[in-house]
Amino acid sequence: MNTGPELNILDILMKYDLLGEKDAVSVKMESLSTGRDIKELVFEKGLVSEDALFYALSTELNLSFVTPSPDTVDHKLVRSVPRDLLEKYRFLPLAELDNEVKVAVTDPSLNEVMEVINRTFPIKTVSISMALPSVILDTIDAVFTGKNMPPVASSSPAISIFYSSLTRAVLKSSAMLYFEAVNSQLRVRNRVKDRLSDPELHPVDYMEPVIKKIKEMFSIAKGSSGSIKTRISGREVFITSEIITADKNQGAILRFRYPSKKMTLDKFHIPDEYAGILQKALSENNGLILVTGKNKELREPFARALLLESNPAKQKVIALFQEEDTLPDTESYITTNTESMNSVVSSLLDAGVNKLYIQDIRKEDINILNILQLAENTLVIASISTPSAKDAISFIERKTPELSKENRCISAIVETHKNPISCQHCTSAAHAASGKGCRRCGFSGVSGYSEKIDILGY
Repeated sequence: MNTGPELNILDILMKYDLLGEKDAVSVKMESLSTGRDIKELVFEKGLVSEDALFYALSTELNLSFVTPSPDTVDHKLVRSVPRDLLEKYRFLPLAELDNEVKVAVTDPSLNEVMEVINRTFPIKTVSISMALPSVILDTIDAVFTGKNMPPVASSSPAISIFYSSLTRAVLKSSAMLYFEAVNSQLRVRNRVKDRLSDPELHPVDYMEPVIKKIKEMFSIAKGSSGSIKTRISGREVFITSEIITADKNQGAILRFRYPSKKMTLDKFHIPDEYAGILQKALSENNGLILVTGKNKELREPFARALLLESNPAKQKVIALFQEEDTLPDTESYITTNTESMNSVVSSLLDAGVNKLYIQDIRKEDINILNILQLAENTLVIASISTPSAKDAISFIERKTPELSKENRCISAIVETHKNPISCQHCTSAAHAASGKGCRRCGFSGVSGYSEKIDILGY
């Protein structure tokens, strides 16, 4: 049985800067002395609006904040539950798909409500969203009586929905967040790792205040795009926005970029026999360190950790990327193609850079000579998407046949490997995706990878 989570309402309101500590203490003392509900007290005193409270609750619980209407709910499903039960416990069935029932509630922290919902749908999986009490009650009335719902009274629910969607997107590390006008409704979706979430549907009347809020937040006075760097739920994030206008309807796309976390070499468990080679290469403050490997998820974090390990004094460091990203304590150049990368490298030759990170240099028209020239006076850490050190050296030597070994300034080469763990049942290589089991015998136990790092001199 699904029961509601234990929530400290005052802590949540303070966490999202909706309530000050002094007011929180006052409300808590009054609640203890009178036995009254904390939510009722904060509403009565005008400390927090209903919209703000539900925004904070839905975000804290990582639940969708929805605005149901008679047009978006399954009338037959709603009428399958007694109206007095729906109104007493303030919940609303939205839709049923296979063995799952989607239900909107006003307060998922109330165990009594969750127990009633589970008894109402005993053989179904219940998926919970949150909605304002007034919206749930109005929708119930409209479904059972056929009356029209009252018009949207204010823009505050729209702003709560916007902030809730924004915060949830960051908590999920979303790449994009969409606000779209579809079939006379506001549709909100976010993209996480190339997968679009199920849409949240709200009245299309909310689109105008959402767009207005986006323009204010991103200081869009003219044009259609803007960007900000901010912190949401304690996480630093860079957001770009674009206002879309089509067929007299407006919408918006928000794109998120998250600075890389501080990385250390400790997490990679470098064998002792290689530590000397690596430390010597890092301490010399010049030369090229190549980090090789087919697997980008291991190769590039290791290369970035090397950069940060080599820069305890936080000197001027340049990070050269082919995709949007950031690194702590670095100045970044975003290069969209090989030509622009070559141009930036060339411009850095006389710039006095202390250290340089290059995301991937395995391009047929990359100017390796300029990179090696930089390495004469600068520590250059470059990832290269080749399987081994041998392939990396072959690539460099093929591009620079006129240079001797010494003039290539290569200090060290790192080989990163991700090897599949063998299946214990038939000893064949495990499936390429962790947790999918063995290709040969179909064993469904956990499979994965082992990581191996070799460091060589040149």
